[in-house]
Amino acid sequence: MQKKNIKLYLIQFAIGGILGLVLGIFMIFSFEELNFGESLFVFFTFIISLIMIAYFHTIVHECGHMLFGLLTGYKFVSIRFGSLILIKKNDKLYLKKYKLAGTGGQCFMSPPNFIGGSIPFQLYHYGGSILNIIVAFISLGFALTSTVPLIKMVFMVMCAVGILYGAINGFPLKMGILINDGYNVKLMKNNLYSRIAVYQQLKVMEYLSHDISLKDMPKDIFFSYQEDQATDALIAGALIQNMEYYLDLKDYKSVSLISIHLNQYKDDLIPLIRYQFINLAYITDLIISRESIYKNDIQNQDHKQLTKVLKSLPTTLTFLYAQSLFENNDIDEANHYKNELQQLNKNYPYPVEIESQLKLINQLDQSYHMIKERC
Repeated sequence: MQKKNIKLYLIQFAIGGILGLVLGIFMIFSFEELNFGESLFVFFTFIISLIMIAYFHTIVHECGHMLFGLLTGYKFVSIRFGSLILIKKNDKLYLKKYKLAGTGGQCFMSPPNFIGGSIPFQLYHYGGSILNIIVAFISLGFALTSTVPLIKMVFMVMCAVGILYGAINGFPLKMGILINDGYNVKLMKNNLYSRIAVYQQLKVMEYLSHDISLKDMPKDIFFSYQEDQATDALIAGALIQNMEYYLDLKDYKSVSLISIHLNQYKDDLIPLIRYQFINLAYITDLIISRESIYKNDIQNQDHKQLTKVLKSLPTTLTFLYAQSLFENNDIDEANHYKNELQQLNKNYPYPVEIESQLKLINQLDQSYHMIKERC
């Protein structure tokens, strides 16, 4: 994993410390005459409310993206809280399961047309933090007007958590394996191609939600990007999509060209993008030449750790299938991952993605058996 982001932890510590101090002072003055049993009750109420309110603010945050997206011309595609995702398919809503490590939720929307090098992006991306802050101040109002200490405490917690969520998502930060909303806006403000990259990624998610595979999507939504901009996380994410697109088309030459391009900046990519890149490049090498220059990369401890964290994703299961065959020479283990991939289809929101991964597995099979025939 990357070294801890000092800026992120300092901001979390400062905001959390200030809010904790305010809450502590409030609780001391509100509950100063309680006996031990009553104090214990207040403490557990505080802990339970903190957990519930944290989840509540995750919902608020994603609803903020949706609300401000709708207000600026975006159309609803899906919204996820934890592992539950509500997705729109052919004007009907479906409840499915999907989880991405490092995120409490996600809201995907179809962007308005990209005209004159611009789409509205600030309100959509800041919308989650804005609604967190709005709810925080409403909660503060209830806390200040309530005469019941326990209710005051719950609303103060709701205010504190809302401010914390708003700040951590609004300030530009690299958070774990991803970047946050504020960082997205920072990149898009400074670079036209970053805005194009976000437009592309949102359009791809829209088509996937309608069960249209990558190879069947309009070619013109997959843009070309300048080579020296690959370290931009948004552009790198779009280049990963381009690799997946060409892989779905079996255009291995185009995939390899992007791989060569990204490999130059591999160490500068954010962890999630680097992980996806290495897996795609490794699989492509195996299909083309039945051996890969990324053998050392997949044995890296950071890569192994992310494989554990992202094991539920179809692309990770395909990588594990390839690794089981070509590195471990274990057909039973490979078939285990193939079965896991097939079982995902029951509740997975994007079944065409699983179909594409199963086709990749078939191509890997062919390459593997070619090796065996030579032996």
